[in-house]
Amino acid sequence: MLTVTAAAPGKLVLAGDYVVLLGAPALVLAVNRYALVALREEALGGWSIKSNVTSPANYASLDELLTSDQHDLITRILRQLPNLTQLPVHASLQLDSRTFYTPQGKLGLGSSAAILVAFAELIAHLTQNQLSDSDLIDVHNALQQNNGSGLDVLAARKGGLTRFQQRTAKHTALPSGVFMRFLFTGHSTRTAAMITKFHALRNTYPARKMNDWLDAATHTANAVSSKAAFFESMHELTRCALDFDDATDLGIYSEPHRLALKQAQRAKVIYKPCGAGGGDTGVVLSDDPAKLGFFEQNITKHGLEMLNLEMSSHGAIIQ
Repeated sequence: MLTVTAAAPGKLVLAGDYVVLLGAPALVLAVNRYALVALREEALGGWSIKSNVTSPANYASLDELLTSDQHDLITRILRQLPNLTQLPVHASLQLDSRTFYTPQGKLGLGSSAAILVAFAELIAHLTQNQLSDSDLIDVHNALQQNNGSGLDVLAARKGGLTRFQQRTAKHTALPSGVFMRFLFTGHSTRTAAMITKFHALRNTYPARKMNDWLDAATHTANAVSSKAAFFESMHELTRCALDFDDATDLGIYSEPHRLALKQAQRAKVIYKPCGAGGGDTGVVLSDDPAKLGFFEQNITKHGLEMLNLEMSSHGAIIQ
């Protein structure tokens, strides 16, 4: 009997959070937490789906699954394909994104995008029909009320560090001598709600300051060939995001993020929330590992959890 497993990595946004939605570039890091999608051909029983985030479901046939709205992520991918005759008549499907969560909630690593990309990779392997980057972004956006940019989808597909802008991602690299650590704030963020609130608030913010924020994101994405220029741009980018948050009360820098920011200033390193902020994950950067160690010692004393995350060198794969 046929058995196939696909894996896709999660992501963290290093630069360009929020303003990527307005056309600015973002630096996106694929990380070594993987969503797994496993398909096993069965002798009988139609199609069954098990997931760590939804209730199990059984369908008498693939056609019945295609008419269901319980597993939109699965059915939207399948409906994009011209021919499904190469898929098994009976199969069990397992969706596993447990590494994207802690007991306190999600880490904000893009679990739904990673599951979607892993499933698309698995189906492409079985049917020889691979969806385009744009198609995958469209499917995921439909699931996210069209709130996203698509950067999490392409990070999961391509892996590594990418420069994302307007639905396109290209591999890049940080300057030599840039070191990073990651922490979890202890609670999760409702990203879609934060994005909706951002769009409502940005029109109340002075246009000049908003343009400064977009420019800072562009400068940071362009500064990857110079360590000094990169850190200078990151300082400016984090200042712009903090200014916006202070002026609008969006909530990017929640209490845990502000605590981490204070400790980062004490350690003379750069700290910023990743993605929507509020909760989820943050990144601390420096060219001095000793300073990062000092930050880590202090931050754990205040009850925040450091995460063992590294760059995933690959995107979606068949295992």
